[in-house]
Amino acid sequence: MTENGNKGKSILLSLILLIPLSSLLICLALFQTSLFPRKPVYADPLPSPVLVRGSILDRNGDYLAIQAPDYGFTVHINDSYSSEIASFISAYTEESAISIEEKIDEGKKFIVITEILSATEIKTIQKRLSRASLSDDISVAVLERRKYPQSSAQTLTGTVNRSFHGTSGIEKIMDEKLSAVPSLDNYIEYGEDVSLTIDASLQKLLVEKYGEKEAALLSGNGEVLAYTGSEEKVLRTLIQGSGIAFPYDTRAIEDGYFIWERITAESPAS
Repeated sequence: MTENGNKGKSILLSLILLIPLSSLLICLALFQTSLFPRKPVYADPLPSPVLVRGSILDRNGDYLAIQAPDYGFTVHINDSYSSEIASFISAYTEESAISIEEKIDEGKKFIVITEILSATEIKTIQKRLSRASLSDDISVAVLERRKYPQSSAQTLTGTVNRSFHGTSGIEKIMDEKLSAVPSLDNYIEYGEDVSLTIDASLQKLLVEKYGEKEAALLSGNGEVLAYTGSEEKVLRTLIQGSGIAFPYDTRAIEDGYFIWERITAESPAS
């Protein structure tokens, strides 16, 4: 009887030990199924890359469109007066405190400053904000912007949206080439540059002469040196290496140039 009792106890003990082990194995099996999807484990994570859109340049390498940062202050007014904030910001700009205060009162949240700040200078400003008890009201900000240094060429370059994708002009036509593609290999990724046949100085002169009237100036070999319109089939001829000919008839003028003016409806040259 004693022997049978000991066997019974051994069997009971084995069952007690096996039940938790079985539960563990079942849980592990379920964990491998979609019932318990595993969260990704990040080993040595990399920061998200900074995407820099390619530039648009004229035939001489002058920038017609470029991505560049604006340095400034983001305003979060809590319990301080706008005059105090304006006075602090004015030390870093060429604007008066009164002018800045007016912008803040009008609801402007980002005040551009005229300096390019280093990391050390930003830390110094943050310390000054803390000492002045303005840390909750102002913060140093760096915003990436799409800039167009040659205002006379902006009908050609077009514009981008907030996601830095082209919405018109060359920006839209060449969006795929200009756009930077995210990568895990590099912290900063650059899009490709696009060069145009345009000469920025001649572009300015043509715009001054024709204003909003559509016209184009061509070289002796048919390259478009200046254009005041935004017609896509003409814009495509401005891209260096495109091999696309200017679609309208031109007339010769002095110094070997050719001119086209939209006076009446034009039809593509045969």
